[in-house]
Amino acid sequence: MNGPEDLKLLPRKEAKPDLSRAFTPLFRSRQNDGFVGRREEITTLSAFADGPGGVLAVTGRPGFGKTSLLAEFAQQMGARAAFHFFTSRYDPYWLDEVFFLRNVLQQLSPDPLADDYPHSDRLSLQSMLHQRLSEASRSNGTPDVLILDGIDEIQGWSIANYVGGASPKHLHVIVSIRDTGQEWRSKYRLQGPDVKELRLDGFGEESVVELFSATGPHTAALIQKPGALAAVMKAAAIGPVDANTNRAATNADPLYIGLLAKEALEKEFDVADLEQQPEGLAAYLDVWWQELLDVAGERPALLLFATLAAAHGPLARSDLEALVPEAFADPTGMLRDHFDRNILPKIRRLIMGNDAVGYTLAHPRFGQHLSTKFTEDVLQSVQERLLEYSRNWSDNASGYALTHLPVHTAKVRPNELAALYQDAHYLAKAIGTLGVDRVIGTLRRVQSEAQLSREDGRTLHRSRMVLEHEAHNFRAEADGAAGSSEAYAAGQLALQALVMNDRELYESARTYLALIVPHGIYPAWTTNTSSDALLRTLSGHTSVVERATITGGGSRVFTLSLDGSAKLWDIQTGALLQTLQDSDSPISAGAITSDGDIAVTANGQEESAKVWDVESGNLLFVLEGHTEEVTDVAIAPNKTVAVTTSRDGAYVWDLASGKRGHFLNGHENWLTSVAISPDGQKALTTSWDSTACLWNLADGKLLFRLEGHRAGVSKGLFSSDSKRALTISKDSTARLWDLETLELLHELSGHESELTAAVFVPERDEAATAGQDGTIRVWNLSTGQATAVLQDHGQWVTDVVPFGTDGSIASARRDGTIAVWDTATAQIIKSWRGHPGPVKSIAISGSGDLAVTAGDDGSARVWDLAAAITAPTPIGHQEAVTSLTYHSEKDELMSASRDATVMVWGSESGDRRQVLDDGGGPVTSLALVPGAEVLATGSEDRSGRLWDLTDGGLLNRLSGHKAGITAVAASDASARVITGAQDGLMLVWDLEQGRQMLELAGHSKRIASIRLTDDGDRAVSTSWDGTARIWNLETGACSNVLEAHPGPVTDAAIAKDGRLVTIGHDDKPRVWNLADGSLLGCLEGHTGPLSTLALSPDGASALTGGWDGSICLWDVEARASRLVIAPTESGKIVAVAFLADGEHCLSVSVSGLVTLRALSTGELVQKLQLPSQPTAAIICGQEGNLVAAGENSGAVTVFGFTSASEHSMK
Repeated sequence: MNGPEDLKLLPRKEAKPDLSRAFTPLFRSRQNDGFVGRREEITTLSAFADGPGGVLAVTGRPGFGKTSLLAEFAQQMGARAAFHFFTSRYDPYWLDEVFFLRNVLQQLSPDPLADDYPHSDRLSLQSMLHQRLSEASRSNGTPDVLILDGIDEIQGWSIANYVGGASPKHLHVIVSIRDTGQEWRSKYRLQGPDVKELRLDGFGEESVVELFSATGPHTAALIQKPGALAAVMKAAAIGPVDANTNRAATNADPLYIGLLAKEALEKEFDVADLEQQPEGLAAYLDVWWQELLDVAGERPALLLFATLAAAHGPLARSDLEALVPEAFADPTGMLRDHFDRNILPKIRRLIMGNDAVGYTLAHPRFGQHLSTKFTEDVLQSVQERLLEYSRNWSDNASGYALTHLPVHTAKVRPNELAALYQDAHYLAKAIGTLGVDRVIGTLRRVQSEAQLSREDGRTLHRSRMVLEHEAHNFRAEADGAAGSSEAYAAGQLALQALVMNDRELYESARTYLALIVPHGIYPAWTTNTSSDALLRTLSGHTSVVERATITGGGSRVFTLSLDGSAKLWDIQTGALLQTLQDSDSPISAGAITSDGDIAVTANGQEESAKVWDVESGNLLFVLEGHTEEVTDVAIAPNKTVAVTTSRDGAYVWDLASGKRGHFLNGHENWLTSVAISPDGQKALTTSWDSTACLWNLADGKLLFRLEGHRAGVSKGLFSSDSKRALTISKDSTARLWDLETLELLHELSGHESELTAAVFVPERDEAATAGQDGTIRVWNLSTGQATAVLQDHGQWVTDVVPFGTDGSIASARRDGTIAVWDTATAQIIKSWRGHPGPVKSIAISGSGDLAVTAGDDGSARVWDLAAAITAPTPIGHQEAVTSLTYHSEKDELMSASRDATVMVWGSESGDRRQVLDDGGGPVTSLALVPGAEVLATGSEDRSGRLWDLTDGGLLNRLSGHKAGITAVAASDASARVITGAQDGLMLVWDLEQGRQMLELAGHSKRIASIRLTDDGDRAVSTSWDGTARIWNLETGACSNVLEAHPGPVTDAAIAKDGRLVTIGHDDKPRVWNLADGSLLGCLEGHTGPLSTLALSPDGASALTGGWDGSICLWDVEARASRLVIAPTESGKIVAVAFLADGEHCLSVSVSGLVTLRALSTGELVQKLQLPSQPTAAIICGQEGNLVAAGENSGAVTVFGFTSASEHSMK
């Protein structure tokens, strides 16, 4: 093999990969090694491709030609075939699962030249592949044959994740499997009737003749000579040779046959030479090895081949020269000549590649045999050399070293892996050069291979979570350029490390970021925190996940989402196994059997339910009969029947046939839930008619009406022995019922609001109920008395479940918190933030070591309950942040939110110091009066409030508006507070007493902003009525109406020299004279509506941001643009700022992109990506060295400047 043309698959492009068919791995046009002699197998593959869809496994021992066979077949199929070949020795993308999935999906797309999957994550792509496999028909022109070769060679990957359990309708899926004696059908879940096998055995005589004939004219003539075929069969025999016939009892080794044919051609063998060949590949390699030792010397040869055998990819010429200098020097010390003249020709047969591509062993079997030649000392020396060389990846400028450093570390120094994956310099370089998915793939590999301490294992897990959570940003960055910049990678690593509470990685990333961007920004702190107990996030839904259930004996997770789908996941790997969907309407109800075989789902606005075979994804039956939408579903433990509820009643369904059974008609209003008893004999339905009904499932008869609740009953549940039931209601009570005597045992009263969840705790003969009042109450079922009230002052509890066997319980809250409680002491055992928004449900595995939660954020998450979980602090807002302000004298940041709270933070430290909350409505605006230590707020409940910042107490409620307040301003100098409302009315209040002083009437629509002059005597208001107004706050008179904008006026800024700048939903900022209200001019440069405005400290310059992502820098006095930054895909600009050096500006876009630019050129200096949509941003910090961003998720994230003094930001 003499160069890259000899590779079975050409290397893919290293830079931004083009995923069209033209750039997937290409095969040699000439005959593939080992393919000759497989004509019958080609015929079998062709017959499979022309038949009905299904799966074919090509099995055989290593070296028997699986790859060559499939490569030839792919060529013959042409446009009919999509394919991916994993070639670990020379494929730079072989650990990149996202590349593999995108590559395959792209080939299966109707338009292979269009990239339809640019930023999709691994699990979403797996889901798409499963959906593609289950499609009933193919689009015109798309491939109908999918060839996957070598997946089983990758440690930690499994064919089951991609093909397992699939029943392709039109696709013909062909996978290769190495025969290592494993039971591959069960291992890879390839057990259906559509799964066929093509087994490759050794070559028979006819195939040997064919291969020798195809190798060259000399070998074609040689194999026809008497005794030649017998000699070859004897030498390459797989089994013992028959003494009588002198022929192999079984077929010949295809790999040995190929080597022998090439050598016979090169050396022009005759029959006598064939008869002298050693028997078996091992003996052949032994002879070759001795010849090499004679040429190269024992130690150089040992080191060279031990290095190639131990390497995990091609080694460039420069790599080999550094690693094995002994092989490149002859006795006179002449470098290179000795290697090229004497050694290289001898090793060509067993090595592929060249100086540019790199060198690697041509087949893994060569390395396996040659490893027997190496002593432990040699092997250890080589491994140490490879590790030391890889450690110096930067100095050596070696792609191999950068790529494979983790693998060599895992092999030689596994205790150093944790430190490696805390090294932001290495990670940033690897992400930028290799791509995040190859970095994650390598990390997954070393996690599965290395022997790690528990602490190191957890460190690697945290690092992997950081990478996986940021992967979508790194992919988007890489697709937009040649690769992710190191600065961007370091910044995102720092931010996500904060979220994951990985302090070591955070400090490393921050230090490295400061090194490569001396005058830049870095994440300082965030309230968007997550616990290191997070094992994996199940991402694939596009809307709220309402419920997650553990099924399949604890091995699967079943999720229901408002995106209209139900999904099945592998709990251990996070792989998406199945998607059940035939409607876009939100899932309103669903259930799955305990073994995970059958599921029943219902979509909102539909009057039916569906029964699914979960493994295949097939829709078995549509359950039709209801006249209103289905509200709940339950499946009997024995899987024979299901019950569905609706407004019109409940139906019992036979799951074997899909036929409708008994109609359970006894309620007078919507049915809210249904439960089936553990013994499978009864059903309990609940309704908004304030009752529950107990039914006999066998005959559909009503056994008992459970009456007494004073409001709708939301849920009912059975005890584990089916003898008692618990109902919970909107009337704030629960009721315990005896189902044998059919009587009420206890009314459980104590909650102050509607109950949301309940659970029996059989170990202690207790029950727990949870409510919107934020408490969990534990009840003694014998007495009906509360034994404990579990409360940690959070928002309402959304779910509660049993935990363990000691009577503990686990709860989920609307604020995203998950807690495990000791009910005996009423203390929290473990607590952590589970999701950035509400947690909808929680489920605990039977072993008690895993929890699965479903969230409003569209994900389900798997948690390690054995981890030492602590509640991350600080915990921020639970709904969108609406406004921010800064108290410079106390160095405190204040944030307002739609969750009706105001929080006070240490701007440098991020510690939460106060929570201002009096139970009002969503807070829309803030204004600080620092000298008086008063904070003014406005809320949607039509009231303003004045808060005492010394103790967090409420000083005064400002009542007088008839519409929600939208803007607030306050002045120290004049001791006034001004509030503006949705209806356009503004009110002026006395700061000290909170009484109304003036009414400023004039605007007819929503007040957008209020700005005050320094003396507090005048105010400028902007409104959605298309005007701005200047007000005299002494008299309440409107001195000027500024009418020039054609639409809503959204903001204003007052300069110290008396000029005023306004912006609105048009493309031109206006400059006004504040003294007389005259229009000085329009600023032209934007092409669309404007969203934000900031003035420089001297008022001479202005920055404006547009809805289209454009930014303009203006000379206010000259009324001309100095710089226009064109629109970007980042979207609407939320905030802009000047840095005090006068040379840089900062912007925050609605997509979460934070950018730092040079004002002179607009050049991008640095960017960072927030995890959720920002809603507000301000400059803060005593030296103006921080910027705070409030986010739609409720998080507050603060960035620091590595060089700053004074800044200005709207």
